[in-house]
Amino acid sequence: MASRRPEAVQPSDLSFDTLCSLFDILTNSANSKTKSAANRRKIIDKFIDTCVARAGGQAFCLFRLCIPALDAERGNYRLQEGKLVDVFIKACGVARDGSVAKAAKGWKKPGVKGVGIFARVMEEHFFSSYCERTHGTPGAKDLKIRQVNEKLDAMVACAGRTNGQAEIVRWLFTMTTPKQMFWLTQILLKNLRINMSETTLFKAWHPDAVEYYNKCGASLRAVFNTMIDPSTHFDTGIIPGRAVRPQLALGTGSVEYAFKRMQTKQGLARPFLLETKFDGERIQVHRDGNGVYSYFSRRGIEHGQHSRYSAFDPVLRRQLPGQARFILDGEMVVWNRKKGRFEPFGGLKTVMHAAGRRSRPGEQLEVMDLEGLGLEESDPTYSPPRIKDVELVYIAFDIVYLDDRPTTHLALRERHRLLAALLQSRDAVAIPTSGVMGRVVPLLPGETRFNDVLFSREGRTQEDIQEALDQSTALKDEGIVIKALDSMWTTNDRSGSWLKIKLDYVRNMDIDAVIVGGWYGQGRRGDAISQFLLALAVPNPVSGEAPSSWLTFCRVRLLGGDGCFCCTLVVVGSAVTSSKYGCGIARIQPSTHPLPAIVDYLNPPTSRSLGASGRHRRDRRGASFTECPAEAPAPGWEECATPLPADHRQGGAGCVDQGSLAVGGPGSACRPEDHPIQHLRDQALPPLPCGA
Repeated sequence: MASRRPEAVQPSDLSFDTLCSLFDILTNSANSKTKSAANRRKIIDKFIDTCVARAGGQAFCLFRLCIPALDAERGNYRLQEGKLVDVFIKACGVARDGSVAKAAKGWKKPGVKGVGIFARVMEEHFFSSYCERTHGTPGAKDLKIRQVNEKLDAMVACAGRTNGQAEIVRWLFTMTTPKQMFWLTQILLKNLRINMSETTLFKAWHPDAVEYYNKCGASLRAVFNTMIDPSTHFDTGIIPGRAVRPQLALGTGSVEYAFKRMQTKQGLARPFLLETKFDGERIQVHRDGNGVYSYFSRRGIEHGQHSRYSAFDPVLRRQLPGQARFILDGEMVVWNRKKGRFEPFGGLKTVMHAAGRRSRPGEQLEVMDLEGLGLEESDPTYSPPRIKDVELVYIAFDIVYLDDRPTTHLALRERHRLLAALLQSRDAVAIPTSGVMGRVVPLLPGETRFNDVLFSREGRTQEDIQEALDQSTALKDEGIVIKALDSMWTTNDRSGSWLKIKLDYVRNMDIDAVIVGGWYGQGRRGDAISQFLLALAVPNPVSGEAPSSWLTFCRVRLLGGDGCFCCTLVVVGSAVTSSKYGCGIARIQPSTHPLPAIVDYLNPPTSRSLGASGRHRRDRRGASFTECPAEAPAPGWEECATPLPADHRQGGAGCVDQGSLAVGGPGSACRPEDHPIQHLRDQALPPLPCGA
């Protein structure tokens, strides 16, 4: 007699332990069956067939836990590793300065079991001692999927309040095993790694699921609660009012590589477009048959009501009259008419909120950075604009749908013709009840200009790409985008018909620096220093004498695989001295801001020097990152005296592009006989030279 198959249950009533068992199987490296993608697909198919009742339309509550990074409906927990450790400490009632808390906070440091894997370290120090259920016992299956989702929603409701979130975690400890909390921790961090991609799960659920998710709203709920019968075909056509996952650009730092990608397989040149890469927010503007506008982000979040983008509706009605349905693809930015340049990314939400309320033209705007600070605080050279000085500009660079049919199958050149015909009026429009002006501008080759600068042009040669990149560098823009003029618009595609070259990828400088600190890595690099804090020697005024002080310069990571980390650590050896204060590096934030990682400092004479011929990178928070190739030559420590401008040595705050990299106060120096952390915590770190 054939064995009886387990009876599937409604997903909300499924035990969370059953889902965790699936995660365990998929991540079991000792099981040869999980090493093959085809075998992992069979495991997922079997799980769905035996454990999940499709009828009833409740599967979303289960599978949102499998791909939490795509769960747009779940709010923000406002939890990263450091904050989550605080929640666990509070939930368990352990002393903040005790050995358990210190070990948990030092989850990246060598000597800790599971080093570099956050959830594993938490399992060792918290879950194994405080979780009240035991694996393999009946009580381990008491926690249901429904309860997990309820508690996760409660965690969102308590976001930012450690005590409230700790109370929820305390309840979870009473209902979970250590292994269940291990997986739940990864779900909280939205960093669940189970050797399963979203595409694999979608295909296992329904043959049309991938296309449906990409084109019909990017909604997990719609996929798993609507697509119940795998034998039923679903229309995956694009419709205004439902988010579409955007066409993506493949990043590269090489002009030569970009030009090669703009050639056919036979080596023939394809005409292409060179556009400025704007530092704004990628937004799809939809107008449905009822004249209702929607504003979808890259993740499919509708910002019309969520972020008050509906304040822009009057501009669209004025510049796009008629009843035609359409979907525009573009970038929302803020143009400062007085300064003749675009405002930083952080100004968009501020100006949009001002447009949605009663505001006066002379009102000064408070532009925030991503750390929640006013830009004038983090960058002394920045002056906040007044409402009368700025415009909300939607730069439409593509059209995805027009007049009851998608346009994605058309070549880019044809789509631009439709875009130009649709957008006739390009004058600024006053937004009622506010002093904010707005306009829609099509990004068309040879036509679109800001401040007499052309922002889109056709190209055919490698020299054309280099010229566009040089212009972007001179204007301090984010970079350029290169698009094949014969390419179609493809959802969620990064195959190379669109390319991007950001200045972050190509800005080079050569320095000779000395290692004075380091950060422990995560995962397979958890027991090794994976990034280094570099310092530059200040030339000794006494001729012929070795330098006696250094200026901290930047953080670096080495390229070339894990081997380069090992050779560096062999040289550094026992010179590492643990710091109890944490790390300070050049970044936009005050010195009182919580420091992000534990760093070990080295005295320069005992350290290894590093010849860094790397790429200087800057993220939107203003932090500097330098990548050093493993083969970079290493000078002697006393020779690490790459010069900095005199005002940097005197503590002056300098700027790189849009922001200062100084923390505040005079420039910091460290001497070989001192522990440098005292200088680093309360004083400024010198910024990178302009043009680095």
